[in-house]
Amino acid sequence: MMNRESILVVDDSYPIIEFIVDSVLKPNGYKALIARDGVEALEIVRRQHPDLILLDLQMPRMDGMQVLDRLNAEHLNVPVILMTAHGSEAIAVEVFRRGVKDYIMKGDSFAADEIIAAIERSLSEVRLRKQKEALTTRLVNANADLNRRLREMRILYSIGKSVTALMDMDGLMRRVVGAATILTDSEEGAIFIIERGELICKSVKRAGDERPVPLNRAVTEPLAAQAIESGQVALSLPDAAARKNGTLRYKAALVAPLMLGSRPIGALVVKNLSPDAPVFKEHDGELLSALADYAAIAYKTQGRIHEEDRARLRDALHSKTVFVSYRRSDWDSFVRPLVEFLLQEGINVWIDQSLLEGGQDWLDKINQALDDCSALVLCVTPEALKSRYVRLEYRYFIHHEKPIIPVICRETTMPAELLGIQSLDYGENRKLIERLRLVLNKNEGVYDG
Repeated sequence: MMNRESILVVDDSYPIIEFIVDSVLKPNGYKALIARDGVEALEIVRRQHPDLILLDLQMPRMDGMQVLDRLNAEHLNVPVILMTAHGSEAIAVEVFRRGVKDYIMKGDSFAADEIIAAIERSLSEVRLRKQKEALTTRLVNANADLNRRLREMRILYSIGKSVTALMDMDGLMRRVVGAATILTDSEEGAIFIIERGELICKSVKRAGDERPVPLNRAVTEPLAAQAIESGQVALSLPDAAARKNGTLRYKAALVAPLMLGSRPIGALVVKNLSPDAPVFKEHDGELLSALADYAAIAYKTQGRIHEEDRARLRDALHSKTVFVSYRRSDWDSFVRPLVEFLLQEGINVWIDQSLLEGGQDWLDKINQALDDCSALVLCVTPEALKSRYVRLEYRYFIHHEKPIIPVICRETTMPAELLGIQSLDYGENRKLIERLRLVLNKNEGVYDG
């Protein structure tokens, strides 16, 4: 078995070098390095870090003693076997004091077997030290990996407890994004849900943010859209040209879909922006996928709870129930405060804020509400009037000649089909309540204004 340890031979005699390299080192599988004096030897040691040095005592420019002094001064911890034709007890004591591991006399006894024996004695200690260092490194790495796995398990367990404890959705989404950035060691993260045909960013952590924040805003995110379409975890590594021209500003991105059965309902995305940031590994994808599953379970669980509430509400639907139509991105700014006010005033309200979107079942629930509700409050913004779901809802009321009250949340150009309907400005709550009570109590339309 070839050792392949590197041995530096330092001698100003070419025949000595040739003998050691050709007759001793190469036949025994060692890698030979050569220096003709002490200065050259030190340069090689600094650059290539040999496992052992065979060092001549008498050399030009810098002798063996001076080399030993420099090795010690620079803390270049390489074992040395001294070779000299001038032996004495005084020299032996001095060189051992300076750290020499062995001592070989040149002359008639300068034989290959003697040199090999000296090399093996010196390298045995080197090998033991390397084995110890390798074992220590493996133990340290194993311990670090174990601690990393334990941390991952604690974080995933914490997210699982938040799901089973029915933590509020906004809080849970923030926790999922925070866990994703910690577990994958990423600089940015965000979670997206499809609601009413829009991609809504529920929570985001940007580079430099201390923690994630809620967003609840319609956005465009190609990576999330790609994961939702494919239903697969994906790693994105934009090329240097794309990053340089600014079309893609991240170094690496990882995205996992949120799945309800076989149906994607959203995506969890993490990104690294810095040039020296690590590229995501396969294990990062597994962790992100687990967090995405937790988020999907939470969404499904809370959706089921809200559907139970909706079932009770549908049982109570009567001619005094109001359908609120809106665009999801307007929920926090305008719709939530309006709905809370209507509920405080005792108005029976139907919204699809918490229904799980997708498939015929979802549309059936909306159609049932459209049938049973006797009035429509339309939250008007430029974005809402572009939503096909909002248009579907107010056109249903127009077609069935049921009352509509547009509430102008933000100024916009009204479509022709709504121009004949008397609207209210956002904040005119008393007027809204008066009109609703008039409509609900009489159960007759105000469609014609």
